[in-house]
Amino acid sequence: MKNKILAGLLSLAMVFSMMPVTPVSAEESDNATQTEIQTEKEQEPETEAAPEETQVQTSDSEAIEALQSRINALPTVDEFIALADGTTVEDSTLNQAQLDVYNEAQAIAEEMDKLTDEEQGQLDREKLEALFEYFNSMTEETESKVISPGSSYYTITSGGTYTVKGGTYSTDASAIIINTTATVTLNIEGNITATGKAFFYVQAACSNLIINGNGKTINALQMLNNINSSATVTLNNCVSKSSSYVTVANVGTMYVKSGSYSRTGSSGQVFSNADGTLYIQGGTITNVEGTNDAVAAGNVYMTGGTVSAPKGGGIRLSQPGTKTEITGGTISGSKYGVYLKSGNPTCKIGNVTFSGNTNDVYLASGHTFTLSTDYAGADNIKVGVADTVGDSVKRQITTTGTDKSMLAKVSSVNSSYSVNYDTSGKYLYLWKHS
Repeated sequence: MKNKILAGLLSLAMVFSMMPVTPVSAEESDNATQTEIQTEKEQEPETEAAPEETQVQTSDSEAIEALQSRINALPTVDEFIALADGTTVEDSTLNQAQLDVYNEAQAIAEEMDKLTDEEQGQLDREKLEALFEYFNSMTEETESKVISPGSSYYTITSGGTYTVKGGTYSTDASAIIINTTATVTLNIEGNITATGKAFFYVQAACSNLIINGNGKTINALQMLNNINSSATVTLNNCVSKSSSYVTVANVGTMYVKSGSYSRTGSSGQVFSNADGTLYIQGGTITNVEGTNDAVAAGNVYMTGGTVSAPKGGGIRLSQPGTKTEITGGTISGSKYGVYLKSGNPTCKIGNVTFSGNTNDVYLASGHTFTLSTDYAGADNIKVGVADTVGDSVKRQITTTGTDKSMLAKVSSVNSSYSVNYDTSGKYLYLWKHS
């Protein structure tokens, strides 16, 4: 019985069977047995019965006190909900901490079943009963929040945890539409094939859409399209493969914590982040084919993970007023590791790892980047520029205020240019050899 909570499909009858709030036949049987024992004791000599009765009462009192201590140690319903961290145990809607609480509450209920009504009445059961009432509501919600393959789209209009079954979703457009501002958690249970454009379509300002991919593959023309600038999406361990359109389109806030995201085909980015904010904290993002980029536009904050685009930009920046900070992770195997293409966006390079790129940083005409002293890569940052450096012209490549020690960390892709340091302006620049 305990394992069935893992799937979140515990029936009402099973839930209530664990609740010792109402006397059941087993308790009546215990009471009858207790009465028979008491009758037998009354027939025994008083001199022998008194010490034994005192011993039983003392033992029962200690058991009740121990049980009350366990009840008191349980979290409240609000504290139980707050334990959620976006992870789940396999085949469950709960994480490990929540599952431990559930199992303890169930064990306490089983111990209470062994007590008489009078003994149960000595316990303060309010916290335990509140938890079981919440468990019951979770069961009812889970049973009604299972999304299965088919030809009809599924619209989510209320918050909660949903199970997404594996299989083929043959909808004309999006299969799952998010139309609520509440927090929604989607747990993917199996590999998915989708025929519509965007498998997940975020329409409303969802406060937090958490997609737990559990390592399952989503083969779709497009995995996700977030069209609401006020929506927040978190991707955990998703495996997405697309061949048309961009894999993920985002105009809101998005966190990539783990997983693998790739696309094949002649055009389109993996993550199109126009007007959005993207936090890359883990996972891999790869544009396998075509000349486009792995990540394009918007605000980008990279602290982990790996980005690669063999024929394009690992991260391409082209929107005025946007901000990018790359302070961790790896950008590898790209034609342009970080490409400042247009719009003069702000870009800070910190302790990221560059590996196997033709250009680690590529600058359009007039563009510069900020180089932090945090950069500790073993190899120099290879800088390329789209414009031609004229004779006796200092082509500035880093922002004013660059530490002189970074001169030893930067080299030019074009062997006709050398990297130098302007002591008055405090920046790095390219200089054409005479």
